[in-house]
Amino acid sequence: MEDALIVTIIKTFFLNIFILILNFKIINKKINYKNIIEIIIISFLITAICAALKNYVDKLLLIIISYFIQLKFMEILKTDNNPILIVNLISNSIVYSIFAIAVILELP
Repeated sequence: MEDALIVTIIKTFFLNIFILILNFKIINKKINYKNIIEIIIISFLITAICAALKNYVDKLLLIIISYFIQLKFMEILKTDNNPILIVNLISNSIVYSIFAIAVILELP
């Protein structure tokens, strides 16, 4: 396995974890151990799907695919009538903005 693929898998895994945790924080849902395990499993599944599709689709399309998979899982986990589409969009934009700033700061 290439080093770039391993780094991409790790980045995708942790980005999805941060996005899902931020989703829970925005909708004011308590995060307990059950939710943490669900978040890790969902992030693992999204990462596995994105890693399998990495060679066949563009990176932007991978982000869109992971967004819609996150939406489906958040619809399963939701308990009340929160606008999951908007909450997930806000969470994705915040996390990817922070990620972009971190990448810019990392450049020499």
